[in-house]
Amino acid sequence: MGAFDAMPRLEIVIPTRNHPESVELLLTAYHKLFDCFDFSVSIHDSSDDDLTLKACEKSSFFNRRVRYFKYDVSVSIDEKTLLALKQGCADYLLLCTDGILVKADNLFESGLLEEKFNVCCMYPKDRMVERIYYARTIAKQDVDSSKYLFFYHNFWELILYGASIISKEIAESIDVSEMCRKYSGTGFIYPSTLVELAENGFRTVFLDAFADTPLHKSGWLKSGHAIEQWSKSLHDCVAAIDDCYLDERTKKHILYEHKLGNFLSTGMFLYFKYYRSFDFRIFRKYRSYVLDMMSATRIGLYFALVVPRFLIVIPYSAYDWILKKMREKRFCRYMNSIGCKEAAE
Repeated sequence: MGAFDAMPRLEIVIPTRNHPESVELLLTAYHKLFDCFDFSVSIHDSSDDDLTLKACEKSSFFNRRVRYFKYDVSVSIDEKTLLALKQGCADYLLLCTDGILVKADNLFESGLLEEKFNVCCMYPKDRMVERIYYARTIAKQDVDSSKYLFFYHNFWELILYGASIISKEIAESIDVSEMCRKYSGTGFIYPSTLVELAENGFRTVFLDAFADTPLHKSGWLKSGHAIEQWSKSLHDCVAAIDDCYLDERTKKHILYEHKLGNFLSTGMFLYFKYYRSFDFRIFRKYRSYVLDMMSATRIGLYFALVVPRFLIVIPYSAYDWILKKMREKRFCRYMNSIGCKEAAE
């Protein structure tokens, strides 16, 4: 662990575990941008070995623009996330996964970081669902004018690591033990913490500021807990938010937006089944939550339950392959644009 040369304007905060190749790829790309823009990176690692540390030490910016923090493997992802934010040393902190590259050049050139805010929710231009939602909802309303409107419309985007920037003041005010007591294990501790701590200074933008790396992995799809997370955990998490932070109407709308977002649509049930994260056993266990929060019809739900998995393996495998190739192409195009051919290869 080391100290930055000086407090930067932005710090990219990356929790990681056993993904040294992803960390090395990111730092190779950021190496091309460190001299041009006022940002830094902190790696928060709970790996079983020291390979991630070695990947960080390869960077000539180690202990200058790159800091490394080691955590015991027993520390939960929720606790590590909040501890990582509290370690921040920049004016603004961007929490991100190790599978997403922040386009620091686009972010700084947008002028966003010259503004003053406490929480900024960012919608990416390259994702169709977010693009449509932003155009239909966010762009037509003054959602940043109050805490209730901001979280009413943006709670779902804030769930994603890499979709928001917070001020150092917000990060410093986090009570890790209290937030973990209320929200740990739900998968939604980050947006819930922001709900409790941020009272004003909201900002919502539409930016081309992120690129999925070829090593990006959607672990939550394959964990076997997807249905629990998007039904029971979400329901319990929103219920745990005290009314003094968000009123009942806003909390109900957050759950309603869950339906509109098609997180539990027929297609997603099939996708979960493809990854062996949905079957009759899982449905029986979370039946009441699924029925209450799904956007699929009953017919669609039962179709996803009864259709043999082997019938969906080929189409969903093809879908995953196409997405991977598109992701690689966009990533390589951006790497070449900043002169980082080694990362593009």
